[in-house]
Order: sequence, then structure tokens, then C-alpha cells
Amino acid sequence: MLAVGATVVTGDRWPYAWMAADLILFAVRFLLMRECERTRKRGGTGPLAGLMAAGGSWSVIFGLGCYGCVVSGDMALAVLAALNVAGVVGVVSSRNAATPRYAIFVMLAVSLPFLVGALFSPAPGMSIVGFQVPFYVAGVIIVLLKIMRSTPA
Repeated sequence: MLAVGATVVTGDRWPYAWMAADLILFAVRFLLMRECERTRKRGGTGPLAGLMAAGGSWSVIFGLGCYGCVVSGDMALAVLAALNVAGVVGVVSSRNAATPRYAIFVMLAVSLPFLVGALFSPAPGMSIVGFQVPFYVAGVIIVLLKIMRSTPA
């Protein structure tokens, strides 16, 4: 939805590329998840590395899309990008707690492009948001690692 909003607000072409990449990665991830489920039923593990690579690729694409939103200078897009980045970081911290290095990669892949975009955004006050992002992400990573260490294996 954020990419659709970026298309409408900016009138640029880059959101179309974002949407296309997102749809392709959605399809790839869906097919890989189905294969993992099929293989699990037979006692195997399936293409987990491919699934993680597709998820990591989505994270990079999503982070770059949020970068585009925040550097557009449109305050609504910047706020929506910030909310989406914070949401992804928060969800990943719990959903991927069993794989902390992967979770940290996803958090950084989503938040670092946004951070850079916020620091250089023409939208008023966004540089202040950019300076706060590393503290937010670091805090969530610390909580993730504490949860992972306190969970019995």
C-alpha cells in the first residue's frame, strides 16, 4: 500500500519498480514456503536458505522503497514510511527471535535506508527522526538478544 501511495503522490516511476519487485518476491516466498511445508511433511527441511534469501531481498527492497518515500519530501509518505519501518522492526524482533542474526539483518536492511533518507530528507524535522532511528533499532536488537538468551533451547 505504501508503494501505491508513493505512486499516487510522487507521480514517479520508481514506485512501480518497487511494486513489481514486491509482487515477484511475494510469489517466490509463497512458493518456497509451500515447498518447505511439503518437505517438512516428509521429514526434511526444504529450501530454507532460499526462503531466507528471498526474505532478505524483500527487506532490502522495502528499505529502499521507504528511502524513496522519505526523500520525496512529502510528509505523509515520510510518516507512513516511518510507521512501516517501525512496524517491520518490531514484528521481526519477535517473529524471527529464533534466528537472531537473520532478524538483525532484516532490521538493518529495512531501517538503514530509511535512516539515510531521513537524514537527507527535505521534509522538515525528518533529520531528527533519522538521528533517533539507530537508538530505536539498537534497543529492539538488545531486547531480541535478551529474549533469545532467556528462552530455553
